[in-house]
Amino acid sequence: MLRLRAVPKSRREGEDDGVC
Repeated sequence: MLRLRAVPKSRREGEDDGVC
């Protein structure tokens, strides 16, 4: 889900992705 990481809109999902 690297895509969500680049998307600032998905901040909630980005947090989970950042843990990876």
